[in-house]
Amino acid sequence: MGKIARVVVLVVTGSVLGFAHTTDTIAVQALMTTGSETTAPSGEPGSGDAILLVHVIRDDSGTITSGVMDFDVNINIASATNIVAIQVASGAAGQAGAAVINTDLSAANPFVHSGGTANIRKQVAVSDGTLLTKMLAQPDQFYLNVSTQNNPAGLLRGQLAKTISVTLRTALSPLNEAPPITNLDAGGGASITVLGALDSSGNIAWGHVNFDINYNFAVAHDLTAMHIHHGSSSCACPVVIPTNLKAGDITGATGGNITKSVLVTGGAGLDALKGLFVSPGDYYFNLHTTDHPGGAIRGTLQYTGRVLLRTDLSPNNEVPPATGSDTSATGVATVAAYVTRNGAGQVTSGTVNFSSLFQFSGATTIVGMHIHNAPAGTAGSIVIPSGVSGTSPVSIATGVGGIFRSVNIDPGNKDGVAALNAMLAAPDQFYLNLHTPLNPGGAMRGQLGVALTGPPAINQGGIISAVNDTTLAPASPGALITIYGANLSATSTDASGLEAPRLPITLDGTEVGIDGRQAPVEYVSPTQINVQVPFETETGNVEVFV
Repeated sequence: MGKIARVVVLVVTGSVLGFAHTTDTIAVQALMTTGSETTAPSGEPGSGDAILLVHVIRDDSGTITSGVMDFDVNINIASATNIVAIQVASGAAGQAGAAVINTDLSAANPFVHSGGTANIRKQVAVSDGTLLTKMLAQPDQFYLNVSTQNNPAGLLRGQLAKTISVTLRTALSPLNEAPPITNLDAGGGASITVLGALDSSGNIAWGHVNFDINYNFAVAHDLTAMHIHHGSSSCACPVVIPTNLKAGDITGATGGNITKSVLVTGGAGLDALKGLFVSPGDYYFNLHTTDHPGGAIRGTLQYTGRVLLRTDLSPNNEVPPATGSDTSATGVATVAAYVTRNGAGQVTSGTVNFSSLFQFSGATTIVGMHIHNAPAGTAGSIVIPSGVSGTSPVSIATGVGGIFRSVNIDPGNKDGVAALNAMLAAPDQFYLNLHTPLNPGGAMRGQLGVALTGPPAINQGGIISAVNDTTLAPASPGALITIYGANLSATSTDASGLEAPRLPITLDGTEVGIDGRQAPVEYVSPTQINVQVPFETETGNVEVFV
């Protein structure tokens, strides 16, 4: 077995991440019925489901100090009624408890329901970090309750369920159809987020599948359906998770974006939901049109790799600095990029989730939330917009709240893909910006990384075998090794999301050379790199370059 000697060669530059406070987004779900109420409701049969996104703020020790909750609630109540409360209450199944997190609905401010299905979205700022910690640790000890004017004690109730999630992607093409369609100029990209609700044994019992689909056609088409199918890339296989997109919903379309959320509770759909966690390559997404009823563009689903970028937001970071009442605003943000990569490690597509939590001195409106390309102290152009804009603003009545948005960057969005590659290689050259009417050029901003303190440096004795066995030599050709040091990478990520069945030679701008050959990279972070020793490496002491 050949030993690998440490030789420091300074090549890569970038940034490391580290901020005083951080924010994370954690999902819980609820499946609501009238029968779950402790006092049987009367006169209003119905059901419901919900996804609650809990955006928590943590201090330096990782303790949750506060947060913002986004309620996304679906109800199915046949009769017309007024929804007078949607709240989280404390109590195990079968127990009535006190409300601990209330939305702004009331008898004086109801949601007027005309009957049938409806979606209600609300946001609540929560200052009690202890409550959030307890709720996220034991969600089944809390429940979501929907009350109506006729049933003020509660019409629909469901215990909160601990939730796991996975974000999958695929490039869409007519050439992926079975058989391939060779005379259709079309494409797109699918971002699929799967949320699994866990039972008391930790098994997936039900869940949601969220679709975010970009499509484009050279000539206008009428869309008729979109589904997840179970089967290989060579078959026209059965639908297992349908959406409610139907003929007549989207006509004469040449391009656009479709978002859908599907509740899955049993049967083949639940088997598929579970399968998407363990073997997404056994499933494909298909978009159907009138001209191509069997499918116009499709793609096999695959895992993504995740990169987290965190920042503090401040009006003092703006160029020029913000003015007026916005000068007292504070905030934190996380940008989560879920990406696919080619065999060289370059990003080919991505799902970018924006999560910004903030506090202004009073009511405000956010008229823009974007990622810009420029270092600290410089104003730069927008490279990844979130969708929040002057024509699609977000009003915050109290000045305290947050914004969560997801952006689908498909392979055809060349500028977006280029921005993703550049941002993940050098996040200190990019910043997140919130804009208000008072400060349309920017009310608060934060760089998505900070400059490295120096060039890469490998620790003395910092190259070891990645196998946890002290009796083994540090490495042999084809083996994995771990390199410890400082300033080794601008971000932390692994090789998940690869479109090719082999490790890449670069991840987010970090490369490793061993004995003059580029080494396949499995994981990078500011202080650690895992790589595979090239099979051609000679035995003996060799140089390692980062």
